[in-house]
Amino acid sequence: MAHNNKTNKKNIVVLICMAMSFFTPNIESKAQDTWLFENVVRDDHDTEDSFLGLNAKLDGQFFFKNNEYFAPAAEGYTLVGYTLRPVVIWHMNERISLHGGLHALRYGGENSTKKIYPFFATTWHINDSLNLRIGNLLGPASHGLPEALSDPEENYVSAPEFGAQLSFDIRNFRGHAWLNWRQFIHMGDTIPEKFTAGVHTNFHSGKFYLPFGLLFNHIGGQISDYSEPMQSLLNAHLSPSIFLFGYKFKACLHMMGFHTMAGKKVRPFERGWVLQPELSLRHEIFKLDVSWFRSHNFYAPQGNPLLMSVSNYKADVYERNRSLIIGKANLNVPIGEFTRFNLCLGAYYDTFATRFDYSYGFAMVVSPHI
Repeated sequence: MAHNNKTNKKNIVVLICMAMSFFTPNIESKAQDTWLFENVVRDDHDTEDSFLGLNAKLDGQFFFKNNEYFAPAAEGYTLVGYTLRPVVIWHMNERISLHGGLHALRYGGENSTKKIYPFFATTWHINDSLNLRIGNLLGPASHGLPEALSDPEENYVSAPEFGAQLSFDIRNFRGHAWLNWRQFIHMGDTIPEKFTAGVHTNFHSGKFYLPFGLLFNHIGGQISDYSEPMQSLLNAHLSPSIFLFGYKFKACLHMMGFHTMAGKKVRPFERGWVLQPELSLRHEIFKLDVSWFRSHNFYAPQGNPLLMSVSNYKADVYERNRSLIIGKANLNVPIGEFTRFNLCLGAYYDTFATRFDYSYGFAMVVSPHI
């Protein structure tokens, strides 16, 4: 049986997300790039050299992360393994580059590589301000979203994103919009199609920054017969920030929202919000974040499950209001030209449940290129 999932609404949302990037540009300046939260993966395949010809790059990381989570909405577990991504880049001319290679993921203790994905993309350098990438994208770290909307673990355990990404940089505005097609369906399949579309923008004046983002997740499809409930979910965030003392100190207020746009009711709420004031200190290779996470009926499909009001796998879990004190420490040590060591510590204290959760991990990241 085909599912009527309001295709027109779905298409309109995607078009709006893509179109908004032309008018509300994005992300961080070079000074703010150093504040990307817990980015242990460096996706730099979009870097265009000044000459034509072939280049080869290898992005690899060996990771260990232990989550001691005791909250009812999240499970504790350990991730240990590595990712490898060898890529050859062919600069065909000043406007077009082709990127081809493989992306491999393996967990420690397994007898074989967990996943091997082909990696291919085309980048069109339209002009000095506008770039279009089609194929495999740069990954979750490139979207600049808060932890509640995009769990940093997605950077090294998920399949490479696939779709289209439009980015630009105009004076004190930078921005990008993307479409990530997460699951394809054929006629008669028993699984739904899944995709994520988003926009992330930033306006800055001096040391004041105003990041803004929209994230749209859809589960549906009209040519397959699936049991998973159809859903169209929207998250948004606005995070005004100010930098002080030569960009060593940052004060930020994350304001996030959740709204169920369409689909079957699978949660006890249809909308919710988050307020998260945050203070950050960065000195050379060390970064410290302290924040208060206050939420009401909040959910984000790709966010850290520890921060949600409901669970992805337990139907009877529901915490209407959340209040957590969060501390994050990150040590990022360069080791030579192509290697760096990253150490991450995270602490979450739930003031309502008087519960303490924590995580810790490290990664060795290598990125040689020729």
